[in-house]
Amino acid sequence: LSEAGKKPRSISESATDGPSLSRSKGSEFLATARQFNGLSENNRSENLTLQSFLKGAGVQNIDPKITAWCAAFVNAVLATNGVKGNGALTAASFKTYGQGVDKPQLGDIVVLKPRRGKKETGHVGFYAGKGKNGGVLVTGGNQGDEVSTDEFALNRVAAYRRAPNADQQSALDTAKARALEQFANELQKIDQLTQRI
Repeated sequence: LSEAGKKPRSISESATDGPSLSRSKGSEFLATARQFNGLSENNRSENLTLQSFLKGAGVQNIDPKITAWCAAFVNAVLATNGVKGNGALTAASFKTYGQGVDKPQLGDIVVLKPRRGKKETGHVGFYAGKGKNGGVLVTGGNQGDEVSTDEFALNRVAAYRRAPNADQQSALDTAKARALEQFANELQKIDQLTQRI
């Protein structure tokens, strides 16, 4: 299933390379995503490679030929780089993931609005720079049925999001664990009270 529904127009190689990548997590995301550039859901062996990548990264077992897979690809790239994604298969689910940013850096997550009249949740991929036509370059899966870097109009951008770093992820995990522990303690107290009655 293609996000665009057709083969994207070609972007020059220099446009897809964008500015040199810094050694940030975002640049690692972008580098990982670019390793799959050109792999298509329509080529049997490439489809199997994509399925293996998604499954190996702990994403739901899906066939890209059958299921819209842009969000699964983002989750797999994040997981490959040791960052927990949101586990969802919808692009729009990334509008609340991580931290919102106004000025994206290479490798930040770009969430695109759905196209008018289409039954879709939009599209999601990684920020790869500014396009030669003034749009945003996005490297992602399910772009013309493949992994590619394509330019999208700025008015399609719903959000730029930055994935949590290891410290933020650890703090979130710790806070969740504490909340669950407190909840379990409260349930235990309630259970003890009901046993007395």
